[in-house]
Amino acid sequence: MARIINTYKARERLIDSLRIHANRAPVSIIQNDFLPDAGDHCHNGLKVISIINVDTDEDSEAILLFLKKYRCLAIILICNISMRISLKYIRAGALDCLSSSISPDLLLAKCINIFNLMEKSHVDDFTESTNVVLFIDYKKRIVRTIDGTHVKLTISETTLLSLLAERSSECLSRDELLSRNITGNDATYRSLNVLISRLRIKLASITKNTVIDSVRGYGYSLGNGVELSTKRFLG
Repeated sequence: MARIINTYKARERLIDSLRIHANRAPVSIIQNDFLPDAGDHCHNGLKVISIINVDTDEDSEAILLFLKKYRCLAIILICNISMRISLKYIRAGALDCLSSSISPDLLLAKCINIFNLMEKSHVDDFTESTNVVLFIDYKKRIVRTIDGTHVKLTISETTLLSLLAERSSECLSRDELLSRNITGNDATYRSLNVLISRLRIKLASITKNTVIDSVRGYGYSLGNGVELSTKRFLG
């Protein structure tokens, strides 16, 4: 499989370093000064990863639109990185959002790992829509898939899901979740971790999609493409 890293507006030092280190791996480096047309970018399908360097806020809007429209596999590099900015790009479809000061060795290693995962997986696993709707009955504390498979939740698990659903476009911090008293009297990070783990196990029994995403060192959010609905719950 051809392995290509497209780079856009990235600094020369990073590109030169990537080229040097890529000599040890079956990867080709292509540098561009602008985002490609959809056809130019997608002709190699899953064999291409784009490294996109974000210089200004003006660039930011164009890149977000590009990610959402063409669903390209891209890693975003940005100088002034923050949790909010990372979430913005990852929710738009980026594979990752990293500091532009990342070492070339680490960046190349991340790309190689992604390529290896692609080769081990069927193309359809990456290209088909991963959107999923779960129907939830808060009163009965039941979550059900469209085919009728369901699981019973505890009060704490139901409350946690409802908070994530109410603010599905945000990441809720662990401190905020604990302040809502969803773990009862034992309001500790450990008790919250146990609650999240238990809920994930239950949800994994009815859907292969990741319903709860983690943002390391911060908190949790509803998984990308996951919708919790009460409109068509099949009682």
